[in-house]
Amino acid sequence: MSKELAAKGISVAAISVDAVAANRALTGKLGLSFPVLSDPGGTVMR
Repeated sequence: MSKELAAKGISVAAISVDAVAANRALTGKLGLSFPVLSDPGGTVMR
């Protein structure tokens, strides 16, 4: 799906409350093609 969105000029990103290292591991394990950003304090959510 992200390739279809990229073709339309749309970027996809996820925001997680997990630490950077955990997000990096998850991205690698799942083979995600979009960035997973870290917001451990939940600032973005609020």
